[in-house]
Amino acid sequence: MTSLDCPTENPRPVAPSPPRSGDRVGPGDLVLSLLRLTVAILLCMQLLTAVLVVGWVARWMQRTIHRGWWRSSPSRSRIGWRHYATGLPASLPRGLTPRWLVHERARELWSAPRPDGRPALWRTRFARLPLILFGSLAANARAGLTILLATALLTAPGSFLMLAGWQYGWDISFHKVYEQALIGRITFLIGAAAFIAALMYLPLAIPHLAVTGQLREFFRIRLIRRLNRHTPLGLTLYAAAFVLLSLPGYLAWVRLYTLINEPAHAWLQDATTQQIQAFRESYATNTTLLIAPAYLVIHLVAAALYRRALPRCLVREPALRAELEPALAHGLEQLDLVEPTTGRLRLPLVRAILGTARSGWATALACARLALWSLLVVLMLVSQFLHAHPFWIWFNPWLLGLPCARWYPSV
Repeated sequence: MTSLDCPTENPRPVAPSPPRSGDRVGPGDLVLSLLRLTVAILLCMQLLTAVLVVGWVARWMQRTIHRGWWRSSPSRSRIGWRHYATGLPASLPRGLTPRWLVHERARELWSAPRPDGRPALWRTRFARLPLILFGSLAANARAGLTILLATALLTAPGSFLMLAGWQYGWDISFHKVYEQALIGRITFLIGAAAFIAALMYLPLAIPHLAVTGQLREFFRIRLIRRLNRHTPLGLTLYAAAFVLLSLPGYLAWVRLYTLINEPAHAWLQDATTQQIQAFRESYATNTTLLIAPAYLVIHLVAAALYRRALPRCLVREPALRAELEPALAHGLEQLDLVEPTTGRLRLPLVRAILGTARSGWATALACARLALWSLLVVLMLVSQFLHAHPFWIWFNPWLLGLPCARWYPSV
């Protein structure tokens, strides 16, 4: 018999468990992601639906960046992923990949109370059905149009001058007025320089636009320049990968012309116009199977570069925090990713040597990027020379614009 005054054995204290992070990935998530990737490749078969793929990839970039920041945060054990994601835009993907149709927060939106706090009526819920059923479709279209508009505003001037120089050169060759040939060459070179300058800016500007979702953030020139300065090696490898992944599309472009016009193919002599056009369409479809995954890979690489560059840049240059979008700055501060760090104090001579070495290394990598982007322009020029296409192809490099190999009005 025990007395009430006698202390009983206290249970061992249990530490509070951290909030659930939503990290677990099951087989169902992987299968669903593969299905969504398949849908993305199929949508790249047409120019109009490829706009949705551009937005879908932009939303995937947004998730990759925020997810990477959360995983590298020292406060990860305190702030779960789901808790952190609630403060982000509603269009942020909740799964491994973005959705195509249904809203990312469909269940929350269906059961959300009215603005006055009372439970939602049935007519209110049914009024939300269009947004619930097609919320992700609208988000993909909006993000895709924003990305394409921003890219066109930056690359269109150079592309137009290259087109003008190209067309002028052909006119000079046709009319044999060679004393004016220099005009076309200078016009093309000026356009190529403007286009290459845009290519130097775009790799980190597109992820910044994707993560903020605001067109004006694309033109934060000072911020993007500082990010480029802190990511010289990564941007150089990105340029090399961009040119390498662009090569199969341009080779297929030229190969198609040689297959159709090579006299060794006996079937062409008896083939009808419809059969030749069907062959062209099938070749464009097969080329898209290469371009669509390459477009996805190159943009996820850009997102990874941006994810690492922005916190590092803000730690080294705290004054740049004032140029960030308030919601983005708040998210980084919440994750404790922009806390200043104290480095070792070095002798002035050591600092001068290291600074000179970094400057020389950055200059060498900048020259390498310039050469790689120039190689892309040469690749476009040579492939256009071997198989001429309509004018719009100058304005749509596949890994920057629409990831579609269907060339109109004819292949």
